[in-house]
Amino acid sequence: MKKNHLIILAGLLAALVAAYFFVQRPKTSKVAGFYRQVTPAFDIDSINSIDALVLSHPDTMLHLRKGKTGWVVEMERDGEKFQAPARDSKVKRLLGILRDMQGELRAQGSNHFATFNIGQKEGLKITVSSTDGKQFTLVVGKKGPDWSSSFVRKADSDKIFLVSKNILAAFDIWSEKPDKDLNLKSWVNMDVISVFPDDVKRCSYESKDLSWSLTRANANNNKNNGQNKSTIDKKGGKATWIFKTGDTRQKESAAEVEEYLSKLLPLHAKDIEAPSAATKSGRSQDSAEKMASFSCTVESGPEITVTIDRCLDKEKYCLVRRNNYIFKVDKTWVQRLQKPFVSHQLSH
Repeated sequence: MKKNHLIILAGLLAALVAAYFFVQRPKTSKVAGFYRQVTPAFDIDSINSIDALVLSHPDTMLHLRKGKTGWVVEMERDGEKFQAPARDSKVKRLLGILRDMQGELRAQGSNHFATFNIGQKEGLKITVSSTDGKQFTLVVGKKGPDWSSSFVRKADSDKIFLVSKNILAAFDIWSEKPDKDLNLKSWVNMDVISVFPDDVKRCSYESKDLSWSLTRANANNNKNNGQNKSTIDKKGGKATWIFKTGDTRQKESAAEVEEYLSKLLPLHAKDIEAPSAATKSGRSQDSAEKMASFSCTVESGPEITVTIDRCLDKEKYCLVRRNNYIFKVDKTWVQRLQKPFVSHQLSH
């Protein structure tokens, strides 16, 4: 083979090797120096507030604050501002994405902002603050070349980075770029009662005109047998339940009880309301629907109680209170409480 042919082949081989390492650069970025620090390596537990808004839609701003019992999201209904319980797992997932984020520098200069949808009036602006007073602000532009990447810049910098994080998805933004109001409701924890029927030992309902209780008869006999406590009794058969209402006391089969409880638990709300919603006009004055309560005791943990404040006259939902939060739940849930077993034909 001629010498010049060998030189050409050697050049092609070198080009292929260079191309390979360029394509593989995310795996070798720290060695090659492609990636740079974009956000600090903060302690997630030290963060106490997160603010975010789509710059082209500044009227809707997300405010997340860490309270004594967990994260809360600031909401507004009919001009009334209030705090709602936030989805802690969703908040921590966001912080996990933003923590110690590194990216590849792709452009620099404000003349590139429009290309990446990351200017002064476009993009998603996020500010994260910690208990020691430190904070950082990030502007997120359009998605990167693949679904799991984003273009970002620090708010006080004109350097644009490509990061291997789908930041927009953490805010429920599924379009190529942030161009709509943030969905604040998606950050609210709508779980009113996070209990499953298998864990229930006792539940009860109390109102002015009706009260009943449902107790697993062998609740104290199976604490340590490691079996499904709601369905297995000490003899290895189906558990029995005691249903009481007024002067009536009778046994119920496990199958019937489990079917009934599965329609009650867990309880997930449709929406959340401001605290004043329970006292506004337009609510039903029916005594059985006003100031009733439902409680349940589980295998581990404290008793859980919710108060049924009011049911709306013309709507298909009721207002239920837990821990001073007012939730909207389907009215059929309350109706099931008022008639726990169809065969008993309870009146209210």
